[in-house]
Amino acid sequence: WFKALLKADRMMSAEAPPQLGWRDRTITLTRWKNLVTPEGGQRVTITFATFIKWISTPVTIDRVEGLETILGGFSLAMFEGDYREAKRCLTLDALVLDYDKQVKLDTILSLWGGYAGVLHTTKKHTDAAPRCRVVLPYTREVTPDEHARLWRWAVDRSVGQGQEVDKSTKDCSRFWFDPSKLAEAPYQVVELSGALLNPDEVLAKPPANLAVLDFVLSKASPGDELTVTRAEGARSPRDRSGPKAAPSFSLEQLLQEIANA
Repeated sequence: WFKALLKADRMMSAEAPPQLGWRDRTITLTRWKNLVTPEGGQRVTITFATFIKWISTPVTIDRVEGLETILGGFSLAMFEGDYREAKRCLTLDALVLDYDKQVKLDTILSLWGGYAGVLHTTKKHTDAAPRCRVVLPYTREVTPDEHARLWRWAVDRSVGQGQEVDKSTKDCSRFWFDPSKLAEAPYQVVELSGALLNPDEVLAKPPANLAVLDFVLSKASPGDELTVTRAEGARSPRDRSGPKAAPSFSLEQLLQEIANA
């Protein structure tokens, strides 16, 4: 079915004039045979409209356990040698976020409704325990380092609305199972029709924690030494070596450490 959809997408792309709509944004994903086979990935470039069509037609599964060798999947990234490994990741075309705990779908739709993309429920979703995934295509390919900063920005936005992002989605080599659902479970897909996520606009802003620290230290002079000490009584119970000299860092070093955290 996926191959047929891909063929139709290529035919439509060849016949239609160039478009500027977000649905016509092309993305490259890498297809995998299954979760436990990291080699032999197949790169596929499609429009985001085609991606939504594919996501909207899940396969029906009879269980959610033991799918590691049975169900195929994909990564919204390209890899050196088409081998799925974080250190081999070259670029990514989209930000993907999973919400699995105390999910409020209306809140998440409101949170990301200003961006272009898609929200869909995942294979463990039920009415009693909602789970969903949000896919937001970038305006351009991003590097793994840029992706990590963008993911952190998205987590901060989510926490601000009381929604927790699955931390494993930070992995640039993340494997996503092909769209699937249990026979008795509901499945929902919602298009997000805002603007494409521009990574340059987000990356131009300092991370929230860096901005706060920069403000607090705004009156300090470059090169000043800042002494970092553990609060009294907070010493680790395993530390029986007695008092130790507190380390010192320049302001520039501390700011850089927090930026990389």
